Amino acid sequence: MKIRVLIGLLSLSLVFSCQNKTEENKKDTEATVTPEQQIFNVEMDVKAETADDFALYYTQDNSIDFSDKQVIWRGVKGGMATERITFNLPENVLPTNIRIDFGIKKDSKDVTLERFKIEYLNKTIEVKGSEFLYYFMVNDKVQALPDPEKGTITFKKKTEFPAETYYYYPSPALNDTIKVLTMGKK
Repeated sequence: MKIRVLIGLLSLSLVFSCQNKTEENKKDTEATVTPEQQIFNVEMDVKAETADDFALYYTQDNSIDFSDKQVIWRGVKGGMATERITFNLPENVLPTNIRIDFGIKKDSKDVTLERFKIEYLNKTIEVKGSEFLYYFMVNDKVQALPDPEKGTITFKKKTEFPAETYYYYPSPALNDTIKVLTMGKK
């Protein structure tokens, strides 16, 4: 009888010990996520011939109805030096779709994308510029020239659409990527 009681007490202490270790591991994992990593951000390395303003539009309702209420603007200096542009979405905002606009000025010139990266909660996807059109839809009003050897893509306005901006809507592959990055957080 004493042996059964001893085995029962030993089993209970083992269960409580394992439960405490699981809770400690969960707390350690949560503590390693910094506030900066809890913000969804998109980073791009670009070369722009002229100074301009780039935009990242986002939605949170699975639509592509982008509006001026959900947009982040960043300026580029131009001059064909590589510039890193970072779009940090507001805290607690998780997009379902994003659209990239490479400039709004009517006299803007060529823009070359070297790479882009999307980050959220220690999860990252980083892509060469030449792979951009896998994640974004083709814009027929802009000539997109991928250079797989250099890993870049250059955007040129078509002469028949001189006032058109370089905007790109998300593809299903980008939507899937965003879902993976934000899994369980929507």
